[in-house]
Amino acid sequence: MKGERFEQELKRQALRAVPADWRQEILAAAREANVNKPRGKEVAAGWWVGWVAFRRLAWGGLAAAWVLILGLNWAANRPGGEGAVEAVFSPAVVALAWQQSQQIAEGLDRAESLEPRAAGTERPRSAVTFELRAV
Repeated sequence: MKGERFEQELKRQALRAVPADWRQEILAAAREANVNKPRGKEVAAGWWVGWVAFRRLAWGGLAAAWVLILGLNWAANRPGGEGAVEAVFSPAVVALAWQQSQQIAEGLDRAESLEPRAAGTERPRSAVTFELRAV
């Protein structure tokens, strides 16, 4: 094969030294590329990923800032004191809620006064049980 013969000839040849002027140019270009080259994660997402990636204090500060923002938002939107419900909801909504709560309370009072069902009475279809027997 041609590839194997080429490799054999390369093994027989002695290595030659790189000319001194080439060596200096190559090393200078390598140093410049190494200095200007951005590293790993900074290339993909920006400088802040490298700064925040392994810093627990930074993540803790970010979490604390979110908790503070959410707490202030909750406190700003929360009504307080007497008449707070009326300040948030219109009078019609408050009256409707009062009426519904009264109807629910009356229904619960009526349900307590009813007699319990007898054992053989009809149940809703969803409560019917089926027995399957295999022969």
